[in-house]
Amino acid sequence: MPLADYAQQQLVAPLGLAAPRYQGSIVHLRTLDMAKLGQLYLQRGQWNGQTLVPEAFADASIQVQHAGGPPVGLPYGYLWWVVPGKAARPTFMASGFGGQFIWVYPPLDLVVATTSTVSPESGQRGQALQLIRNPVFAAAQRRVAGEPR
Repeated sequence: MPLADYAQQQLVAPLGLAAPRYQGSIVHLRTLDMAKLGQLYLQRGQWNGQTLVPEAFADASIQVQHAGGPPVGLPYGYLWWVVPGKAARPTFMASGFGGQFIWVYPPLDLVVATTSTVSPESGQRGQALQLIRNPVFAAAQRRVAGEPR
């Protein structure tokens, strides 16, 4: 079965994603749909009480499988970069071309997805990641703590 057909059957339809656009090995998704993929892995492959990704694979996906390297410079799981740390479930992220990110922080049940116009600046990947790791993350922490926005 072609990969696009398999993805449509196993992920796109069950998650209610808009039809992805494929360009070689690049998949174009809406920001909302990227967030849904992050949520699926946060929930260890479960979506609305249905297993879309086997739990064992979802768990292995966010564990270090390879030392990683450019462009992110972090260890790599299966399709996810793994942020080193001591949490039971690590922070993990997907990093796409030009600053597209899915950032998942299990301790807060937090998923952040960002997209940007591809430019030399966004290609550096730093803008979106700094936004996620600083003001967005701080706002999420304040909200969990019950502090005012």
